[in-house]
Amino acid sequence: PFYIFERELCGPRAQLMEDFEVPPYFRDDLYDLTEYTRAFYPCYRHVIIGVERTGSNMHVDPSCTSAWNTLLSGVKRWALFPPGDSDEYRARIGAPPKGGGTGDVPPPANWWLDFLPQLQASGADKELGLVECVQHPGETIYVPYGWWHCVLNNGFTTSVTQNLVAPESLPNVWDQLEADWPAFAPEFALLIKQHRPDIKLPVAAEDAAMREEAAQRAGRDSAPR
Repeated sequence: PFYIFERELCGPRAQLMEDFEVPPYFRDDLYDLTEYTRAFYPCYRHVIIGVERTGSNMHVDPSCTSAWNTLLSGVKRWALFPPGDSDEYRARIGAPPKGGGTGDVPPPANWWLDFLPQLQASGADKELGLVECVQHPGETIYVPYGWWHCVLNNGFTTSVTQNLVAPESLPNVWDQLEADWPAFAPEFALLIKQHRPDIKLPVAAEDAAMREEAAQRAGRDSAPR
């Protein structure tokens, strides 16, 4: 069965955007600062449709984002684990190894049917900090940056989800952002400083913004006139 993520919410689908508002807690997304920052992570909003036994395997959301998910119909079952990225940790929570695995990706239901009972029987679910919950229509779940999670749809479900980088998450995400995207991160820091002076940057981000500002100034000074 298919699990549909519709991201093209324009044209005949534009009316879907009239049926919901972003919850107040999640409206401040730093990737929305400019067209340039938005283009860094453009596919951030989806309408999701799933049927019985579909869902998502254990994963962390991309590009240093957190996410919210509001369920419109049906029932979703969630499992979440705190951040961790060692090979041992990934194996213990049933996440794919770094670089992805080999062979076919198992159906999402396999984790719930095969892996979860083993965690519960051994007590590792509590040791590893498993958070498990059931989501009903009208309820919103927030997944913080770096948290592993997987989802199983119980019956036909529809939901809306968006990813974001909230100002409050900058101290947590900055090191990974700078390590994974060394060209974008200093530009991002400078744009935050210019467009959102109310936000206190982490020390490393402040340093990156200053280096980027100096580089841009040097580029302007050396340009032919």
